[in-house]
Amino acid sequence: MPDQYQEIAPIGKYKNIWLVLDRDTGKIYVRKCLETFNQEVYERIARLRNIHIPGIVAWKVEEGRFWLIEEYVNGETLEERISRGGSFTLEEAVGIVRQVCEALACLHSQEPPVIHRDVKLSNIMISRDGVVKLIDYNAARLYEKGLNHDTRLIGTEAYAAPEQFGFAQTDARTDIYALGVVFNYLLTGEHIKDRMAEGDCGAVIRKCTQMDPKQRYQSVSELDQALQVLQMNGSAGVRAGAKDAADTTKTAVTAETTESIRARSAPAPRAEKGAGGHSTGRSGADRSETGWSGKDSSGSGIWPIPGFRSGVWWKKLLAVAGYLFIFYLSLTIELEMDAGQPLALWSDRILVLISLLFTVAVYTDYHDAAAKMPLLRNKKGWIRWLGYCVVWPFTLGILIAIKVIAVSLVRDVLKI
Repeated sequence: MPDQYQEIAPIGKYKNIWLVLDRDTGKIYVRKCLETFNQEVYERIARLRNIHIPGIVAWKVEEGRFWLIEEYVNGETLEERISRGGSFTLEEAVGIVRQVCEALACLHSQEPPVIHRDVKLSNIMISRDGVVKLIDYNAARLYEKGLNHDTRLIGTEAYAAPEQFGFAQTDARTDIYALGVVFNYLLTGEHIKDRMAEGDCGAVIRKCTQMDPKQRYQSVSELDQALQVLQMNGSAGVRAGAKDAADTTKTAVTAETTESIRARSAPAPRAEKGAGGHSTGRSGADRSETGWSGKDSSGSGIWPIPGFRSGVWWKKLLAVAGYLFIFYLSLTIELEMDAGQPLALWSDRILVLISLLFTVAVYTDYHDAAAKMPLLRNKKGWIRWLGYCVVWPFTLGILIAIKVIAVSLVRDVLKI
């Protein structure tokens, strides 16, 4: 760390997050130390000038760790406000979500777009002067044309869109899904699965959180227009207004809005929160190295099994049929070489069952299975396809070796 930054105190229980004092200017900043990170994302964010995005002052890679000096936000997260009994009126909720839209519009307007991927109550702060800030970019990534899905699955399950479970590449609509979940929390205090807001607010939230990204708002500009209608109608917007907004939000963003977005975005691992609402540093993506640069700058949980992650009924039926077929095939298969040898027969059946289930897990990227394998997480398409061709026979060979050893040990123990 440069000598000009003097440590003041750690933030909360996190040893890698500190409040620091810039001796040259007398300003207070937050210092983070990230062990995994996406340097390109942070470099792009450091060039942004947006009141709703905390500024990055300086950064440096040293001994495989990423040191970051960023704006100190004096305030509290939405999660903290709700946990202490705070509530939001319709007007307040709409105003907060519209400010988050401004932050996301700035991120999504970059080339390539920056996708936050972890929009949630604990990653949205309200500063003491009432400005909403979208924080924690450890899960953020750059959108890449041509990818079928993300090379690394990350996010918070309660807010994650279906594509974050490996169905497709995340894009701007992924952040819109999560923002819809946030909006519902602000209005009802509950998740969309437990209780959906009613009336026109509910209509906007339902459009945000459609399983199919094509059925959602296609940009935060469209969503913002719908929110503006709700805001203008005030309390009446609960009963009327958003239906018209839903029909009109497919129109292009106005020139005035476009200019404001451009002005705000002019160049300039999932995280948890420490005390006082400051973002912590954890999780991220790729590592690389550089010298000091810049100046003036999850919940996890158990994921549903493949076939049940989208919530679409016909996919669930196909999944049930597929799994039944796999179990039936595996547990009834007869191999001539195992005739008269029950131990060998059942060990081969179990081997076939494990192989088929492993194939499903890898090809659906269950629990980030593909991203954990060197070839499968490569950004080049032909290398990923080579990986898919190699991983199955390689794994099958390992399983066969384990099976032979296990059968041999059982025979030695049972003397059969």
